[in-house]
Amino acid sequence: EIPHWVDAHEANRKVITGYQGPPRHLLVVDDHWENRAILRDLLKPLGFEVIEAQNGQEGFEKVVEHRPELVITDLVMPVMDGFELIRQLRHSDAFEDLPILVFSASVLEEEIPKTGYHAFLSKPFHADQLLELLRVHLRLTWNYGTYTPPQAAIELAPAAEKLPEILVGPSPEQAAILNDLALMGDIHGIVEEVTKFHQENPQLEAFTQHLDSLAKRYEIDQIEDLVKRFL
Repeated sequence: EIPHWVDAHEANRKVITGYQGPPRHLLVVDDHWENRAILRDLLKPLGFEVIEAQNGQEGFEKVVEHRPELVITDLVMPVMDGFELIRQLRHSDAFEDLPILVFSASVLEEEIPKTGYHAFLSKPFHADQLLELLRVHLRLTWNYGTYTPPQAAIELAPAAEKLPEILVGPSPEQAAILNDLALMGDIHGIVEEVTKFHQENPQLEAFTQHLDSLAKRYEIDQIEDLVKRFL
């Protein structure tokens, strides 16, 4: 169906293109590279300088070295988890007021001590939620532009010619696996599975590329909608 690929209401909507003032430095701490990549790909185009760390110990070292203006950290990690990272930062005179945002897929907000962090995001989260928290805690003023879909996406004839290729999708069994992962919000698992599916069947390239793009933006609802077409 053409409407599945052409979302007319997306055209000409206002989107954030950056912010006023000098570049802001952010530290992203997560043991999964896919999660760090999602945040990096979201934030760098807006003008943020994104520093990365794989665990709390490396995160603390990066804070000392780079002095970021805000930290975004996962909670469950090897070597040193996010809880200990927060504790060490709050016991340091230099970083006791450093804004810290935490996000997790396996820990509920009510399970986290109420002090030490500024906001909690449950994985998967929407980009708008994160950007609003950055605006508040970094006191940003956004710059806005107009989103215009790629020309091929709104010219129905060229899109129709490519439709058979785009619609080469997974088997019902593969779709069921992806659907279960999407319901759990397991972005890491989705990326692993689509990579495996593409290796097994190169004809799935268009499908896997599209799904990988959605995963990198944490677009869980769109992933579910796409996958359900093949159940």
